[in-house]
Amino acid sequence: MTNTELRKLRQFYHSLRSLYAIFDEQKGNIDHHPVRVLQDEIKALEKEFPNQVPPLNVEQFFSHSHDDKTRYYDSAGIRAYLATAISRLQMAIDETTATPVTEQKTFAFVRDSAIRGIVERD
Repeated sequence: MTNTELRKLRQFYHSLRSLYAIFDEQKGNIDHHPVRVLQDEIKALEKEFPNQVPPLNVEQFFSHSHDDKTRYYDSAGIRAYLATAISRLQMAIDETTATPVTEQKTFAFVRDSAIRGIVERD
């Protein structure tokens, strides 16, 4: 994963964590506005990183509607989805950043090139 891709993945990670906080404030049902934001964010994430998070089907979290205008969703179900998605993003980020970096040392002060090659190799 490139640095640019890792940066984008981290942006999605922090975005979903912020959305989790919004859904966490509402312990019961929540109206459709934050759900739409979540849908848009997951859609953008899926476009950039296909199959990174589970598919989002907000209808499985539907609770009820009021006056046929405002739809309400179960915030606990959405929090469960977000916890799964956030965990998967965290794992992807951790796996990318856990790659060890080795530093090649040079021994320019060793004048004999054969000995310097052995020292640099070992």
